[in-house]
Amino acid sequence: MGLQELPQAVHAVLQVRLDALGHDARRLAQAASVFGQTFWAEGVDALRTVPDVSPALAELVRAEIAVPRHASRFAQTTEFLFRHALVRDAAYAMLIESERRELHARAAAWLEKVGEIDPAVVGQHYESGGRPALAIAHFARAAATALAESAFEEAERYATR
Repeated sequence: MGLQELPQAVHAVLQVRLDALGHDARRLAQAASVFGQTFWAEGVDALRTVPDVSPALAELVRAEIAVPRHASRFAQTTEFLFRHALVRDAAYAMLIESERRELHARAAAWLEKVGEIDPAVVGQHYESGGRPALAIAHFARAAATALAESAFEEAERYATR
């Protein structure tokens, strides 16, 4: 269920919860939402939406918006998880389209830099970031990988994108 399908009262409660955060924490939550349910302090820092991510992250944790994970998927990074997918969706919905596009493009570049092994993930961010040429290259790699693993429907889906 997406945010648009939620009853208006639930949406209002989520919005109030995010609006109660300080400016930097709210901006950081919005930027982090671009990564999805899981995000990284260093990744959000690379998106350059707040001057210092540490206090904003601490506020998100105190407000029970996000929780730090014990291990991270990427070396030398600190991984966080939105406590609830609906809060992540509400933060994402607060972004205007042009900002969302730019943040997705930056997220893709950061994921590439830290060694994201799934080319489809990077491709999806580049696609959402309005960078079709970069997205195509990643989707082509994802299709080739799926084809080599005999995942024909998946290969076709990536090749079509």
